[in-house]
Amino acid sequence: MDAAYGARHHVLELMAKEQTGGDDRKWTGGRSEQSDVKRRRNRALSIGNRVLEEVAQATRSCEVKAKC
Repeated sequence: MDAAYGARHHVLELMAKEQTGGDDRKWTGGRSEQSDVKRRRNRALSIGNRVLEEVAQATRSCEVKAKC
């Protein structure tokens, strides 16, 4: 279970990094965009979590049907 969690976390981090451009320390005109980057990363993680949960539910559903 720990390996699955680690793999899932790694995938979500990669998705978030791609969504945010991979730069947590972006500065423009003296104004930090770090909070905006964090917000976009959190949104990407949230979307990724929902997608993975739907996949897990579908997998469990298929496993239950296969046992019947």
